[in-house]
Amino acid sequence: MIPEDDLNIGQFRLLEVDNNVVIPTNTHVRIIVSAADVLHS
Repeated sequence: MIPEDDLNIGQFRLLEVDNNVVIPTNTHVRIIVSAADVLHS
């Protein structure tokens, strides 16, 4: 996680990733999440 003081304008604290994904609008999107360990919200 990035400390709030280190955020750039428009940057999301908990949603930044190394590889961005562009999701189209006005369509149905199904996402399957799996992990080999515990997932935390």
